[in-house]
Amino acid sequence: MTYNHEAFVAEAVRGALEQQCDPIDILISDDASLDQTFEITRLIVADYRGPHRVRLNRNVHNLGIAAHLNRCMELTDSEIVVVAAGDDISLPQRVSRVLETFSATNALLVHSRVREIGRHGEDVEGPFPHDGALFLRSTSAVAAAKSMALYIGATGAWRREVFDRYGILRFPDLYEDLVVGFRAALEERVAFVDEALVKYRVGSGVSSIPQQAMTMNDWRVTRLKTLKRDRAVLEQRTLDARTRDAAAVGSVLDVLAAAIMITDLRIQSYDQPKTTFLLKNTGRLHLALKALISERKRARRAMRTHQWTV
Repeated sequence: MTYNHEAFVAEAVRGALEQQCDPIDILISDDASLDQTFEITRLIVADYRGPHRVRLNRNVHNLGIAAHLNRCMELTDSEIVVVAAGDDISLPQRVSRVLETFSATNALLVHSRVREIGRHGEDVEGPFPHDGALFLRSTSAVAAAKSMALYIGATGAWRREVFDRYGILRFPDLYEDLVVGFRAALEERVAFVDEALVKYRVGSGVSSIPQQAMTMNDWRVTRLKTLKRDRAVLEQRTLDARTRDAAAVGSVLDVLAAAIMITDLRIQSYDQPKTTFLLKNTGRLHLALKALISERKRARRAMRTHQWTV
């Protein structure tokens, strides 16, 4: 999946074409890029003479992350889907190792470690925030219900069953790893390949925040966008959980309901004066205070980091 990746897409496409495995179907789908991403991709594919079958798709209009993924799932009928972004590089053994893991397990989702690289392909030294991803410690559905860091999405591969059973992503601009990972946790079918299969480019993806040029208002807008995305993820997870047996997900639904409530309060804390916010939430004052204090701490940390004076 590509979008405005002209600086990186050549390496990403070659990484897919150079997979050392039996012939596979490769779908390269561009979400109406505004730069030369699609043209670069088209030229590389035109020169390809390898064993894999390659198709190109270019969306007429930009769909956004979730709708673009839904479109890609419509365009392929493969039972196993290995996803990649236009700024990351799949190592040559990635598909073969993923398929071995699917064959050896009943997993719905397979993920792996990464080698982190910078914008110019240089290796980046840790510590890495991704080391805190939940699935490196636990695949509990209860824990996954409220987590916003399940696995490194750039490494994800899943069985089509995860979409056939739960359906498309119903909210715009969801990150697919936060939904697919939760679905796999609900089924207790997550597998991990303990080796780096992807070169993961730090600071260039859709979840990256351009820190240096940020103002306080930029930070606030970005934070609200993140909170609204988190709420959409929680709503999608709630829909997914309700497709499972009620006895198996009762505690999961409770966790999701509580997470939605606190996320709503966090969003409200930015939309109105502090006193008004607290007065409107006197019935759940302890939760309102918790949300308010937490978000104020985040803002203060951002102010210290950027040395904003206002």
